[in-house]
Amino acid sequence: MNWPSKGSLVTMQTYHLTPNLVCISCGSVIDSEVGQDTVSELRGIISEESSFTVASQRVDFYGLCEGCSP
Repeated sequence: MNWPSKGSLVTMQTYHLTPNLVCISCGSVIDSEVGQDTVSELRGIISEESSFTVASQRVDFYGLCEGCSP
């Protein structure tokens, strides 16, 4: 296995910009198609308005899934 050298930038490719919906009761994780455009727009704003180059992002929302909701 080839590990990166110390000080190397390690990035993950993000192919889907969908938020994750994580159930705090059963632990299920759902990729939400809702909000995909907003996440993509936010990534663009961050890149344009700061000196920060976004390599990857992760958006998680925690709550109860349909099966666990009261």
